[in-house]
Amino acid sequence: MGYWSKYLCGRRAVTGLASQPNGVVVGINEDYSALQKVMLDYSGWVISSAIKILPWLGIKDQSIVDFGCGRGDWLRAARQLGASDVLGLDTFALEGFAPDIPVQYVNLTQNITLARRYDLAMCLEVAEHLPQSAAATLVSSLVNAAPVVLFSAAIPGQGGIHHLNEQSPQYWFDLFQQHGYVCLDFRDAIWTDEAIEPWYRMNALVFAHPAHLPQGLTDYQVKQARHIVHPDIFQAYAPIGRNIILHFDQTKKQWFPEYTA
Repeated sequence: MGYWSKYLCGRRAVTGLASQPNGVVVGINEDYSALQKVMLDYSGWVISSAIKILPWLGIKDQSIVDFGCGRGDWLRAARQLGASDVLGLDTFALEGFAPDIPVQYVNLTQNITLARRYDLAMCLEVAEHLPQSAAATLVSSLVNAAPVVLFSAAIPGQGGIHHLNEQSPQYWFDLFQQHGYVCLDFRDAIWTDEAIEPWYRMNALVFAHPAHLPQGLTDYQVKQARHIVHPDIFQAYAPIGRNIILHFDQTKKQWFPEYTA
């Protein structure tokens, strides 16, 4: 069983959230611990993914802010690759957060105005954890934070812990387009790179203001965002589908013995 399959088998939904006086949302039951465990288990893979993806954006000497930074793994990788200034934003503290990464705890469902703009904003497999009512607000916060946004969000059926708003890439494309940002789709170039987590290979897109296109991605501009499923993720779900079909077949024979088709 691969690491993605193990993740799927162990997934559970977060059922309780509570707002603190400062508006920060934190988990309040055992499933919050489950989220922490997932992030700890896959930290190495996340850093590996970041080290392979970030060079596409030419981040050396750039400033970066990460919306939903988790344990700070993407920002750790960014520093290794020469980023000059980094900031993490998230709704709660996670065990093992990098002590040398500055972090602010915020409510990601509300409009976030930072003290200054950054060269790059990131939001990676985070948007699906927020309610649909917060989607446009999140995109607005991202474009206000930086002229270039590295974005990845779960597609419908991807599954995971506390997923509230799984959407097709075109959904996010349309929201960024409302702010005049164009889409740079480089997924084909990383599709077979096993050093990158399959959900990033499937979902990662860059949205940028036309005056600030990353030099390495200028040839990847698209007019719409394809909805594609990575085979590694499809194969992880295949046993589930087979079990459903088998169960249905057995039930059909039990209740309708005369039906043999």
